[in-house]
Amino acid sequence: MKPVTNQRGFTLIEIIIAMAIFAILAAIAVPNFNVWRQNSQLRSDVRLILGALQQARVEAITRNQPVTITFDNSWGLKGDFTNIQFIDEKVTFSARGFADFFGSDDKKCVSFTSSAGTRTVILKAAGHASILPVGSTECD
Repeated sequence: MKPVTNQRGFTLIEIIIAMAIFAILAAIAVPNFNVWRQNSQLRSDVRLILGALQQARVEAITRNQPVTITFDNSWGLKGDFTNIQFIDEKVTFSARGFADFFGSDDKKCVSFTSSAGTRTVILKAAGHASILPVGSTECD
């Protein structure tokens, strides 16, 4: 009988070691993935509000008539927010694209607070909306 010198495949030890390495990497990656998912959802919801504000302004200018955008709970935001501060619940853009806050403020802010952090959308009286950088104190 000839000795087998040219074996193919993996031994049981090699497979167990590979599975152990995979399990360790998965245990490290899963918590990081959850943080990434929460951050991604926060950014997505903030961009939804920003896009709605920008679209309302463009519509007001295009139609040459005032357009009002109303914030309520029907927006379908998917984040696990602990605090959402909306802009007086509605904003009207004039036919020239200016934001009417029905007050004397020159800016309004929408802040989203979740386990992933806080992000803020700022709307200036001139009608320009943008997302503030993390740590900005412009709306404080």
